[in-house]
Amino acid sequence: MLDARHLASGALWLLACSSAAPPPSPASPAPAADLHPLTRDQTQRLVDGGVLYWRHGEICEPWQIHVDPDDPARGRLARPEGASVFSYTFTILDGYFTLSAPHHEADDRATSLPCTYDGVIERRRGAPQITLHAYERWYTDLAACERGDPPAHRPLGCASALADPHTKARLTGRGAPPLVAGAPSFLRRSARARALYWLRSGPTGPRCERWRSSRPRPDHPAEGRLHRQIGDRLVTLEYAVDGAWLTLAGPAWTSAHDPPRLGARSCLHSRPITGAAADHLLFTGGAWYLDARACERAREGAGPLAAPPCLGLSAPDGSGTARSPAPPA
Repeated sequence: MLDARHLASGALWLLACSSAAPPPSPASPAPAADLHPLTRDQTQRLVDGGVLYWRHGEICEPWQIHVDPDDPARGRLARPEGASVFSYTFTILDGYFTLSAPHHEADDRATSLPCTYDGVIERRRGAPQITLHAYERWYTDLAACERGDPPAHRPLGCASALADPHTKARLTGRGAPPLVAGAPSFLRRSARARALYWLRSGPTGPRCERWRSSRPRPDHPAEGRLHRQIGDRLVTLEYAVDGAWLTLAGPAWTSAHDPPRLGARSCLHSRPITGAAADHLLFTGGAWYLDARACERAREGAGPLAAPPCLGLSAPDGSGTARSPAPPA
């Protein structure tokens, strides 16, 4: 299981939080200019409403609000799904609504999920400047959620961590795919490879992309990192393979602006593994190959592939233009 210790490295730790620690105050890391604090009336309506609706695409998902009786600016957002409960810790500090500590509980286990605050660090002289961003849309009114009306509540923190329905299905065990026998063989071979070739969706159809591969923890062959230059950003994703699911986490990225910038987003993207052999791993919506020609042969016969949301796989201008970074010396 990926956790916060393995999700962020270097300066990105400044954006990381854990379920055991309080989230950083948005008053010190500045929220982005397009975010505004809640008014006193908006805050009261939010905590008194009992339910918040999270808009995913065209779906509005209800989450229950449980306010801390000793502190109305803190509490828990929870969503029961069968025998499971998903939850976040929420805080309202200086008027900013923040979600942290994504969590899953079932009858026999509890899982704390990665939480890296969505944001950007500019490495200036002296202390870095941290800007926090917000992408998810939450509403106090169901009808407004269904219409997608502005303004929505856009929480700081790691609100994207539980956005992917496949990740929630993996955690609950609903519709779990069977273990794929060839996955361990692929992982052993890929551990020696300097790159993987990813068959995925592009702006004009399926494409094969070269992603540099690294294994920060060689004693954990089912975990690794992928790196690729996308536009002006060097994007890094973490992955874990458990034989039935592929889970991607991130992205983290660096950009050689002046001043240099580092960014992170707390996304989890799980997909069932549908086939594997020593030289490839197939999963819903794409595939990995160890050989570029094998990837191109598969691309020629590939149908439409679903684009992974949230993972930052397009250039900032939306073009999808990308190039592979040079292999390390």
